[in-house]
Amino acid sequence: SRTSQPQHLQGSPFTLTTPAPLPVFTQPKNGPTTANTAVTVVGSLFGQSSCNIEATIGSTICTSTVWTSDSSVVCTSGAGIGHDRSVKVALFGLSSIDTSLSVFSYNEPRLSSLLRTNGPAAGSVTTTIIGTGFGQFDSSVRVSLGGTQCLATDWQSDTTILCRTPGGRTDGATAVGSVVSLQNSLSLAFTFDQPAL
Repeated sequence: SRTSQPQHLQGSPFTLTTPAPLPVFTQPKNGPTTANTAVTVVGSLFGQSSCNIEATIGSTICTSTVWTSDSSVVCTSGAGIGHDRSVKVALFGLSSIDTSLSVFSYNEPRLSSLLRTNGPAAGSVTTTIIGTGFGQFDSSVRVSLGGTQCLATDWQSDTTILCRTPGGRTDGATAVGSVVSLQNSLSLAFTFDQPAL
């Protein structure tokens, strides 16, 4: 990665070599998938208030980046998903390098209830899963009941997923939902009918 970049001084024949910003840590370390978390990025070489500065979380540009000092900027997070997303600060287009401490995680998904909690042992009925942290866009959410993946999973919103149930046993099935590498479970959330003899 680049560690410096020449910058032309307006109205002057000279150029100034600008060192890359160096973020060290972020506070807070996590926030909701719904965005608008004020994330303070602490480090060094963030320039002056008049500098062109921009922060990103993962590949998402912060909705705003406010310079507070040479060692601190405040990024307002955009919507996102995932764990340990690298937080970078770019000064005059020169991006900081990745550091293991300058990261931000979006909260893991939380399953709270199922609107339909019972169905046939053969499956193929639709139940609505209610929770939070499913993302602000279709993020390849996966859901399983009793260890078997839903026949189809349809993301609806940050709080709603549809699952077309697989076949299952008559005892209670635990629902497990995952977004990227983050997952959460709801014990004995769904039961299957006794198959007819």
